[in-house]
Amino acid sequence: AYAIVVELVFGSLDVLLIFFISAIAGAIVYLFFNANAILLGASTGVMGLASTALFLNLKKALMLSIAMLIVVYFIITPGISVGITSQKQLLDSQKNVFSTELENAKIQGDVQKQQVLEKRISEVQAKSMQLDEGQKFADQTPTSNSAHAFGAFFGLAYLFIFRHNKFKEAAADLHGVLMGILGFVGLRSKVR
Repeated sequence: AYAIVVELVFGSLDVLLIFFISAIAGAIVYLFFNANAILLGASTGVMGLASTALFLNLKKALMLSIAMLIVVYFIITPGISVGITSQKQLLDSQKNVFSTELENAKIQGDVQKQQVLEKRISEVQAKSMQLDEGQKFADQTPTSNSAHAFGAFFGLAYLFIFRHNKFKEAAADLHGVLMGILGFVGLRSKVR
């Protein structure tokens, strides 16, 4: 969504450059301070786009942020959770069915069927373990706010270095918006 705001101002090439510069430079600087860290994902690039979009058009970027948060937290996250729970229940159900069939095959003395069912049970157990390990990894993997901050910094640095005129124009607009907000809440006179 942030890419849309940036693309409307500059175009697709700048979106790609901001994303990749923020992602790569943010990760390099973060790793300089945290040499043993393992980085996963492209959130530093997204934060570069986010900071750029917020700087260029605060109102539009905030509205998109709110919309994204609603979609992520009220639709996507619960949907993923329901999907994982359903998949676990299906695997448990399959394991129970195969286990029952395996007991029957043992009673009947069908060795070939026993081997097939034992293989299916081990496959179901492996899939179940993968789900558990994935969920455990997601729960234990911390999000680094400093890596995100570096990505945001490099998004703004791109604007300042390569689109300086637009940077100055957006800074003036942003200043006006922020002063309007401060005036609305009665803090403007205290800031001067």
